[in-house]
Amino acid sequence: MAPPDGIVDFLDRVTDSTQLLTPTADQRAFIRAIDRPIVPLQGPAGAGKTSGALVPALLARAWARWQTGQPFTAFVVAPSHEAVDTAFDTTIEWTQQYQDLVDEPFSPALTRVRPTVEAAQSTPAADGTTPDIPETVDITRCGYTSEAGAAHLAGIADDLLATASAAGPPPQHLLFATPTTLYRVLETVATTTYQIDGDAATAAMQYTPGLADVVCLDEASMVALPQLFLATSPLAPDGQALIGGDHRQLPTVTAVDWTTSTRKSVVETGAYRSALSYLRWVNDQDGGFMRVSTARGAEVGDESDTPTTAGEDNDD
Repeated sequence: MAPPDGIVDFLDRVTDSTQLLTPTADQRAFIRAIDRPIVPLQGPAGAGKTSGALVPALLARAWARWQTGQPFTAFVVAPSHEAVDTAFDTTIEWTQQYQDLVDEPFSPALTRVRPTVEAAQSTPAADGTTPDIPETVDITRCGYTSEAGAAHLAGIADDLLATASAAGPPPQHLLFATPTTLYRVLETVATTTYQIDGDAATAAMQYTPGLADVVCLDEASMVALPQLFLATSPLAPDGQALIGGDHRQLPTVTAVDWTTSTRKSVVETGAYRSALSYLRWVNDQDGGFMRVSTARGAEVGDESDTPTTAGEDNDD
């Protein structure tokens, strides 16, 4: 999935930097976790799940692959456009600062996908200004319903299924979308590439070699199980899912009449749970989970109000 030496190199460079946010011990452990297919992360608001763990973990894997001349594809998914925008903007900031640090042409293509290109544009700040776009970072804001947006996604689709002998440097794509938008992206991949047998999103979801090396799912406590399965369906067999959230936040709300259903009950299947709650359940509550903590609050998983070992408090 990613060479471990490259992950270590990324962390060493970040730790030695005075510009980048230095990951805490909890965050470093999450970033270095490349030995399992699913890496769940839980922590309260302000613990740095997005800015201190998920985004640097994503870029560390892209950097490790880039150093060895390998292509890399990641889908970054969150339940709301606001959450996706936060991850997208944080990734832009991290990429720019890391470029300044290493002084090398490391620039994965970052694509924010929404239904229309207007909706995909930068969200103005409270003072009415829009954030500056760094010239060194490869950024595309794409509306899949537009002709230009569809063409851009078709180009990404070609890169995802390009052979190792293809001309040019190995492509690196980080694509940001909600689950619903990702479904439309997968539909575009299926309809514009000959390698996939079928022209529906489900054909891309069932493509055996997979399309993504990493799927990063943020705000997982608000993601329903079907969305979890949709988001992770494009993973390659040796791919990895990075999943972060806070199980104490508001979960998804599902209303279903199960009285006449012949299927197993939701109690048996856990289908009523959020993505994060489901992973906690199948992992026997806390087994296999990584944690991040804040200086002001208790460590995640500690049901008491007594603060435990403190981590550096950075923005989520």
